[in-house]
Amino acid sequence: MAFKHGRLEPQPSEFQTEFKLSYYAHDLEERFLAQLRCDLAGAGHFVEIVYSSNRDLDVLPLGVNKGSAVLFLASLWGVCFDGVTVAGETGNDYSMLAGGFKGIVVGNAQPELKLLRSPNIYHSPYSYATGVLDGMDYWMNRKDDGTLATNSTTS
Repeated sequence: MAFKHGRLEPQPSEFQTEFKLSYYAHDLEERFLAQLRCDLAGAGHFVEIVYSSNRDLDVLPLGVNKGSAVLFLASLWGVCFDGVTVAGETGNDYSMLAGGFKGIVVGNAQPELKLLRSPNIYHSPYSYATGVLDGMDYWMNRKDDGTLATNSTTS
């Protein structure tokens, strides 16, 4: 299902799949996104719309996003929420970070993620892979009560 709209520019074919349509769509308002959802539903297309970085719009099957993918894999593999850590930098990572897992928002994250606040989300001051490693260190060195574990030994 491809669709055309004056404010949406299809991304190159390498970003399109059978189950995802991707568009460039600069500075869309929430009102526009809500109307787009309604227009698509009115045409019989019940979809998930993920808008990130004030630029990228993905159209996915309803209920399909990174958060539902992580939940599916955790359930499939029998991993509890505490055993899953996720990291992200753009709006398409929002559902994954807001899903109750241990989350890492890296320093170069887009504003929509920097606004996330939860005891399950750590905001690293570092960018890219360094931010992910910093976040992994943060989550691996916390005790159940939220305090930092110490690895000191006595002589």
